[in-house]
Amino acid sequence: MPNLVTSGATMRCTLGTATSLLRIPAVGAVTAGGLPVATTADHKAMVNVQPFGVCISPTNPGGGPNRQPPPCVPVIVTPWIPGSPNVRTGNVPILNHTCQCQCQWGGMVSILSPGQQTTTVG
Repeated sequence: MPNLVTSGATMRCTLGTATSLLRIPAVGAVTAGGLPVATTADHKAMVNVQPFGVCISPTNPGGGPNRQPPPCVPVIVTPWIPGSPNVRTGNVPILNHTCQCQCQWGGMVSILSPGQQTTTVG
């Protein structure tokens, strides 16, 4: 079974040069092991999804053939998918470690480490 994702999960983007941490605000959040639980709605750039170092996407307008790649500023255009089919909070699917979301510059964001290792979701 997939692991439930919490605040502090490690993420990667296929077009970024560094990993990043998922941030889930603690206020009003459901928790697991004392950590806020992530949902498929937690995909907001610079709020939940932090930068991934430098962006190496050829479609990023900050880059170019004669310029250094720009710093990553994620522009997340899709919610995390698919989410847990059976577990929800506030009618929003819980995030599990197999979920991904898409950046406008072409990168796929995925979970490397869920932030906790003891709780699984169906």
